[in-house]
Amino acid sequence: MKRLLAFIFALIVMFSFTGCKLLEDLSLLYAESVYVENLHICINDTAGCCFAGPYTCEEYTYGMEITIPDEYEGKPIKHIGGYYGRGFPTPFYFGIDALHISSSDEENYIEISTIDEVGYKIVDLPYVLNIGKNVDSIVYVENEYYTHIEDDGSVVYYHPVVSINCSEENKHFYSENGRLYSRKTNELVEDFDYAD
Repeated sequence: MKRLLAFIFALIVMFSFTGCKLLEDLSLLYAESVYVENLHICINDTAGCCFAGPYTCEEYTYGMEITIPDEYEGKPIKHIGGYYGRGFPTPFYFGIDALHISSSDEENYIEISTIDEVGYKIVDLPYVLNIGKNVDSIVYVENEYYTHIEDDGSVVYYHPVVSINCSEENKHFYSENGRLYSRKTNELVEDFDYAD
């Protein structure tokens, strides 16, 4: 009986030192999600934290701002991107519904081999991302290109590019000239496609 109690005590002590981070990392515990002002927030009630998933909107406005808040319903938003439910990858990205090609637009699809013949261009869509004080890791970010076919058959790739403002209270990251850096190493966080 003493060994059992000692074992339970040891588990409690060990869990108190590592458990919080362990509970944050278990995707099964991110079982709830909500949309707040077009930002998908995944919630881990067990660990009492959240992560920011995709931001989607109907239309793009030049220089629009996206804000990842410090918290949602008292739970800190600690990660950008992550894994939801049974491990479903849920990256942060800037999605613009008006630029997606849907199945109803199938007649506008163009064969990849003909793109060089009709020409293409890349158009950057700058936006501002405000990061809160509680974000401590960048887990999963996707950088999208949205294909649009013009009336003349030419192809335009719309590419969201970001300028980041990080809260000065953030202990893990800082921003400078629109780019995000690690406070620990002073290295650029290379997960984002930055505006020039």
